[in-house]
Amino acid sequence: MTCVLTRASLQNIEAEEQKRRFYPNPTNGQVNLNTSMALESIQVFNLSGKMIKEITTFNNPTININSLSKGMYWIKASSENQMFIEKLVVN
Repeated sequence: MTCVLTRASLQNIEAEEQKRRFYPNPTNGQVNLNTSMALESIQVFNLSGKMIKEITTFNNPTININSLSKGMYWIKASSENQMFIEKLVVN
């Protein structure tokens, strides 16, 4: 299988990355999500790769992570055919 990236496809990737954001980052308990994707799940992983939280119901764009200890985490957001991962710092 061969993958060819063109300037146009790179611009599309960069434009999509600008649409996806967890904020504020760093956070102290509430994270807002800004994305154009129709999300199916959000998973939070510690730095060891262990999933510590999964959200599959989205009533609003705010995620409560008050139960997380201070530190760095990875958040994986997935839709039917896309996914992205971002680093999140909890203070």
